[in-house]
Amino acid sequence: MALTCCTARPTQIQTGKDLFLEEIRDKRANTNNFKQRSHETHETHLRQIAAHQQQELQDHREWEWRKAMAMDVLVLLPLLLTAVAARHLGYPSVGSAFETVAAAALFASIASRRWRLRKMAKNNLVAQGLPDQPQDSFDKEVSDLVARFECSPLLDAGLTVDSGTCRRFLIAWKEDVEGATRGLKKYVEWRRRVRPAELRPTDFRHEMATRKGFAHGLDQYGHPIVWAFAGKHDKNKRDIKETEKLILYCLEEALRISQRCSGAEKVCLVFDLSDFGLKSMDYEVVKRLIIVLANYYPERLGQVLLWNAPIVFSGFWQIISPFIDPVTFRKIRFVDDAALMANIDRSVMPVEVLATLGLGHRSTLRRASPRTQC
Repeated sequence: MALTCCTARPTQIQTGKDLFLEEIRDKRANTNNFKQRSHETHETHLRQIAAHQQQELQDHREWEWRKAMAMDVLVLLPLLLTAVAARHLGYPSVGSAFETVAAAALFASIASRRWRLRKMAKNNLVAQGLPDQPQDSFDKEVSDLVARFECSPLLDAGLTVDSGTCRRFLIAWKEDVEGATRGLKKYVEWRRRVRPAELRPTDFRHEMATRKGFAHGLDQYGHPIVWAFAGKHDKNKRDIKETEKLILYCLEEALRISQRCSGAEKVCLVFDLSDFGLKSMDYEVVKRLIIVLANYYPERLGQVLLWNAPIVFSGFWQIISPFIDPVTFRKIRFVDDAALMANIDRSVMPVEVLATLGLGHRSTLRRASPRTQC
């Protein structure tokens, strides 16, 4: 028995050695495969960055073109109508003068448009050609921005400018460092003056009581949701300052929800347009919302869902849509009931939405609290 054990031991040692060597070879092979996949992923990421930047440049060119055309119409149409009226009333010299002014205005508009597009292309990485390591270059620019504001006298104890904020502003400014710096300075000054993170429902009691907007739940991507009910808004009764405070409170509350739950940087906006009417057509509120999102919450929108839009909303949409940034415009979708339920789970839908969907009755459903829970 002892001899058998002694003779078997070298075989066992050899077998263990072979297994150990085989394990080492497998680990090396897995490491090489991982490196190969990482390299392929990096190359794919670079291609995606290039495609995204090219699309961004194209979108902004189209946006500049649309704005320029709108301004041309606003400027040239009165001049041309005045010229026609002057000729009709027997003042050809006056008509000629106005036609000359219209031609000069058109020429100036075209020249200005070409200059703006050339400047935009110059500041865009696509026009300059992508560097060898665009992500490394971008990270360095973010670090430089953070360093600029670390010891800034604009910051106080309750206000910081972190790398995430700098990254969002840099993306919004198309990687124009100086432009992002100016935007961040205005952002810091605005937060010091307005203190949106310190807003409470008692600061806008009337608007809060209408339940026209509040943050509640997460969408399928983990974005906190801000619900807005257009039918509960009356432009003839609202206080614009309170309405703006409500908007800021909802955005800040959504970001606090994200910090507690998912860590997502972007927000989902859902507009319930079921009872939209003439009293809901508030251009001043829309204008302030666009300004706030563009200047103080850049790159915070994940998606915007316009649900149950009636026919009357189409005219309102035609007026406001040209003023929406193309990048934001691509995130806006008109959705029906099925699409809404595909994006948002029923468990986080407020009582008003469930009642509209026919999933409960207003008299029996308990109202969802505006204080969001994950």
